[in-house]
Amino acid sequence: MYVRKMFLRLGCGRQHFSLADKKFAAELARAGVPLAVVEDALLLGEARKYSSWLNHGPSAPIGSLEYFRALIDEVQQQPLPAGYREYLQATTKEFARRWSKTARLKPAGAKK
Repeated sequence: MYVRKMFLRLGCGRQHFSLADKKFAAELARAGVPLAVVEDALLLGEARKYSSWLNHGPSAPIGSLEYFRALIDEVQQQPLPAGYREYLQATTKEFARRWSKTARLKPAGAKK
Protein backbone atom coordinates (compact mmCIF):
# COMPACT_ATOMS: atom_id res chain seq x y z
CA MET A 1 0.00 0.00 0.00
CA TYR A 2 2.87 2.36 0.80
CA VAL A 3 4.42 1.89 -2.66
CA ARG A 4 1.06 2.79 -4.21
CA LYS A 5 0.89 6.01 -2.17
CA MET A 6 4.46 6.94 -3.10
CA PHE A 7 3.76 6.33 -6.78
CA LEU A 8 0.49 8.28 -6.82
CA ARG A 9 2.20 11.27 -5.16
CA LEU A 10 4.51 11.71 -8.13
CA GLY A 11 3.80 15.04 -9.77
CA CYS A 12 5.22 13.83 -13.06
CA GLY A 13 3.31 10.57 -13.22
CA ARG A 14 -0.12 9.42 -14.25
CA GLN A 15 -2.43 9.37 -11.32
CA HIS A 16 -3.34 5.71 -11.75
CA PHE A 17 -2.01 2.57 -10.10
CA SER A 18 -2.82 -0.33 -12.39
CA LEU A 19 -3.07 -4.05 -11.82
CA ALA A 20 0.40 -4.39 -13.39
CA ASP A 21 1.70 -1.82 -10.86
CA LYS A 22 0.15 -3.85 -8.01
CA LYS A 23 1.81 -7.00 -9.32
CA PHE A 24 5.19 -5.29 -9.59
CA ALA A 25 4.84 -3.87 -6.05
CA ALA A 26 4.02 -7.37 -4.79
CA GLU A 27 7.05 -8.73 -6.68
CA LEU A 28 9.25 -6.15 -4.94
CA ALA A 29 7.83 -7.12 -1.56
CA ARG A 30 8.35 -10.85 -2.22
CA ALA A 31 11.93 -10.14 -3.27
CA GLY A 32 12.49 -8.30 0.01
CA VAL A 33 13.30 -4.95 -1.59
CA PRO A 34 13.32 -2.42 1.27
CA LEU A 35 10.78 0.40 1.03
CA ALA A 36 13.63 2.89 1.44
CA VAL A 37 15.18 1.57 -1.79
CA VAL A 38 11.87 1.94 -3.65
CA GLU A 39 11.39 5.43 -2.24
CA ASP A 40 14.91 6.46 -3.24
CA ALA A 41 14.37 5.08 -6.75
CA LEU A 42 11.07 6.95 -7.11
CA LEU A 43 12.69 10.19 -5.94
CA LEU A 44 15.59 9.72 -8.32
CA GLY A 45 13.28 8.98 -11.23
CA GLU A 46 11.02 11.90 -10.41
CA ALA A 47 13.97 14.29 -10.25
CA ARG A 48 15.29 13.00 -13.57
CA LYS A 49 11.87 13.29 -15.24
CA TYR A 50 11.40 16.89 -14.10
CA SER A 51 14.96 17.71 -15.14
CA SER A 52 14.24 16.27 -18.57
CA TRP A 53 11.03 18.28 -18.88
CA LEU A 54 12.74 21.49 -17.78
CA ASN A 55 15.65 20.99 -20.18
CA HIS A 56 13.93 19.44 -23.18
CA GLY A 57 10.22 20.20 -22.89
CA PRO A 58 7.33 17.95 -22.02
CA SER A 59 7.15 14.28 -22.80
CA ALA A 60 4.80 11.59 -21.58
CA PRO A 61 4.41 11.42 -17.81
CA ILE A 62 5.66 8.38 -15.95
CA GLY A 63 3.02 5.81 -16.73
CA SER A 64 3.79 2.87 -14.50
CA LEU A 65 5.79 1.60 -11.58
CA GLU A 66 7.75 -0.51 -14.08
CA TYR A 67 9.47 2.74 -15.17
CA PHE A 68 11.46 2.50 -11.94
CA ARG A 69 12.70 -1.11 -12.31
CA ALA A 70 16.18 -0.12 -13.50
CA LEU A 71 16.37 2.66 -10.91
CA ILE A 72 15.50 0.22 -8.13
CA ASP A 73 18.32 -2.02 -9.35
CA GLU A 74 20.62 1.02 -9.53
CA VAL A 75 19.84 2.08 -5.95
CA GLN A 76 20.25 -1.49 -4.69
CA GLN A 77 23.68 -1.75 -6.28
CA GLN A 78 24.78 1.74 -5.30
CA PRO A 79 22.74 3.17 -2.40
CA LEU A 80 22.30 6.92 -2.23
CA PRO A 81 24.93 8.69 -0.13
CA ALA A 82 23.95 10.02 3.29
CA GLY A 83 21.82 13.14 2.96
CA TYR A 84 21.14 12.65 -0.74
CA ARG A 85 17.50 11.64 -0.19
CA GLU A 86 16.85 15.00 1.47
CA TYR A 87 18.63 16.74 -1.38
CA LEU A 88 16.48 14.89 -3.92
CA GLN A 89 13.32 15.77 -2.01
CA ALA A 90 14.20 19.47 -2.03
CA THR A 91 15.36 19.38 -5.66
CA THR A 92 12.25 17.57 -6.84
CA LYS A 93 10.03 20.03 -5.01
CA GLU A 94 11.86 22.93 -6.69
CA PHE A 95 11.74 21.26 -10.12
CA ALA A 96 7.99 20.66 -9.70
CA ARG A 97 7.47 24.31 -8.76
CA ARG A 98 9.49 25.48 -11.77
CA TRP A 99 7.73 23.05 -14.11
CA SER A 100 4.31 24.14 -12.87
CA LYS A 101 5.25 27.76 -13.52
CA THR A 102 6.63 26.92 -16.99
CA ALA A 103 3.53 24.93 -17.93
CA ARG A 104 1.24 27.81 -16.92
CA LEU A 105 3.21 30.31 -19.02
CA LYS A 106 2.72 28.42 -22.29
CA PRO A 107 0.14 30.17 -24.48
CA ALA A 108 -2.98 28.27 -25.46
CA GLY A 109 -2.45 26.25 -28.62
CA ALA A 110 1.35 26.32 -28.31
CA LYS A 111 3.22 23.20 -29.31
CA LYS A 112 4.15 21.01 -26.37
